[in-house]
Amino acid sequence: DRWYENRIYPAPDGLSIYFHDITDRKKSELDLAARERRLRRLIDGMGPAIFVALTAPDGSLEHLNRAGELTTEKPLVDLLGVPVYLLEGFGFSTAVQAKIRAAIARAADGAASRFDVDVRAVGGTIRTLDLNVQPLQDDAGVVDHLVLSASDITDRVTADTALAHSKKRFEALVENSIQGIVVFDGGKVSYVNPAYSAILARPVQALTGVPISDYLEWVHPDDRAAAQQRQQQIAREEPIDQDYELRMLRPDGQWRWVRSTIRQLE
Repeated sequence: DRWYENRIYPAPDGLSIYFHDITDRKKSELDLAARERRLRRLIDGMGPAIFVALTAPDGSLEHLNRAGELTTEKPLVDLLGVPVYLLEGFGFSTAVQAKIRAAIARAADGAASRFDVDVRAVGGTIRTLDLNVQPLQDDAGVVDHLVLSASDITDRVTADTALAHSKKRFEALVENSIQGIVVFDGGKVSYVNPAYSAILARPVQALTGVPISDYLEWVHPDDRAAAQQRQQQIAREEPIDQDYELRMLRPDGQWRWVRSTIRQLE
């Protein structure tokens, strides 16, 4: 098939009709349109957790994929030309809007940005996005578009927060325990709680970071061989008697009987 451009002009004796073969130009336009449709299908098919927006250098929206549409109740046609930071999902927080607006300004100057940002999804739930603002340059090196892409990391952030809270509770429990706790890692002491420090009457700083051999020097000579054997069994990951008693030396010369319970940490 051939494509022609027709031009019709009035003439004294009727009409003048001119035909211009534009097949090559039309094929290029159709190929470009097909590539754009494939690209848009690819962007739209990236899944519900991947937000992608194409904007002008000033942040004016040109395309928003389906995941992005979940942040607004308005149809996409009503959003075209709107600055992306004014989308409903970002509008709940002026701080979020300012952060995205600043990233767009940097991207327009050629600098990419990446940061976490909260967005309000349709229905009012707050989701956390890992947002990347990337400039696109034309053949002359001029920024002509920006791509804002983001993945939903809400579940990861929630899990990290829960883990941090759990860690704080565990640390508070250990720090306030009336039982002495000491952690050996790689042949050295990596942690000592205040109760263990009180048992040996030595400051925590003096007990942390020292090799196990230093602790063995504080063990009574009659108990030292058994204590050393247990340490060797632990290093070889052999089964041991987890509970045993031994005498430990304090700086003032007192020997204190200590019941030791050993647990191997994974």
